[in-house]
Amino acid sequence: MVNKAKLETGEVRVSQFVEDFIALQLHMSQMPPEMAEARNLIDEMRLRKSYKRNNVFVIIRRMMDLMYPNNKPTMGELSRALALPLSTTTNVMDFLVKNGYCKRLSDRNDRRIVRVALTDVGRRNLEIGDKYIAQRGQEILSALTSKEQTTFLNLLNKIAKTIINREQVL
Repeated sequence: MVNKAKLETGEVRVSQFVEDFIALQLHMSQMPPEMAEARNLIDEMRLRKSYKRNNVFVIIRRMMDLMYPNNKPTMGELSRALALPLSTTTNVMDFLVKNGYCKRLSDRNDRRIVRVALTDVGRRNLEIGDKYIAQRGQEILSALTSKEQTTFLNLLNKIAKTIINREQVL
């Protein structure tokens, strides 16, 4: 969801909002073919594991962001960063590895540790997704005047801060 550090400085990326919006409203006819293919794979995974599509999309996106461009976290590090049980993180990673988006690597210093990284295909798909999100964000903002864009972004910041504060209380 929204980056807490960005909230503290009063900045929420428009692309972050659009990313979350797209997670809710994926339209296959407008999506690049690579994203449409990934969506179909996510739907298959969701049906097998009883996940909600939007949740899986967001989890996958966050996992891939944590590995981009060349980070190689452990499964435990991913699990903690995502605040998910290790079993859920492992299931999603199994999906990403099976479909060629990520790979598992042995740690050079400790053979017991397994690291994960994006493959070239995973990195390329993430970059395609970023371009798509940026393009959709520009399309959304282009319908607004400069003043409306400022108001819109201020309202997004206010909503995001409210959501973050509510989650911290819970």
